Amino acid sequence: MQRISYTKQNTTLQQVFLKSKASRIQGLYSDQNVNGQLKINVDFKNSELDQVMETLLKART
Repeated sequence: MQRISYTKQNTTLQQVFLKSKASRIQGLYSDQNVNGQLKINVDFKNSELDQVMETLLKART
């Protein structure tokens, strides 16, 4: 399983997805499916991709 580390305060979902270009997470981003301008705080340290996606998708509404 792929792991991701990323920490940022007051960022948007769009920025998180774009920052993760090297990972498979970027391919899952779509403006139609995600409120890319929603401000969130993220703190992922060596987290599994499925856990990261679950957290981000919960934050999208």
